[in-house]
Amino acid sequence: AACACTPRRGQSGTWIVPAMQAAYRRLHELGHAHCVEVRGEGRLVGGIYGVAIGQAFFGESMFSHESGASSAALAGLCRVLSGWGWPLLDAQVVSPHLLRLGAVELPRRDFLQRLESLVDRPGRIGNWGPAFGRLPVAALT
Repeated sequence: AACACTPRRGQSGTWIVPAMQAAYRRLHELGHAHCVEVRGEGRLVGGIYGVAIGQAFFGESMFSHESGASSAALAGLCRVLSGWGWPLLDAQVVSPHLLRLGAVELPRRDFLQRLESLVDRPGRIGNWGPAFGRLPVAALT
């Protein structure tokens, strides 16, 4: 919901319409969609959400109400996925921001080749909350 209602520079609306929100809520209930929230002083200030298939994570959207909050969410997600041995987080669209954070653009052929084996590996269906717990942002560096 926060991704859907956070204004973005250069965009007049969002693709995260109510039907998409309902679909992602259902995927979350089934244990396939996951979000990482960043909180400051008890309120939600940033986050990322996406869908896990096998051992690949597909980031769908990020938002930030405070500088660096979405980067902290992404760092937290990368930390957990790396700890699980998951080698790929698909950010979908390359951006200067993601490249500064360490993203690498893959040629489509290489991306599809990697996906072929990752989506067939056993994943983690269910609540990922315990894997994240509550971490201070400083622990993510």
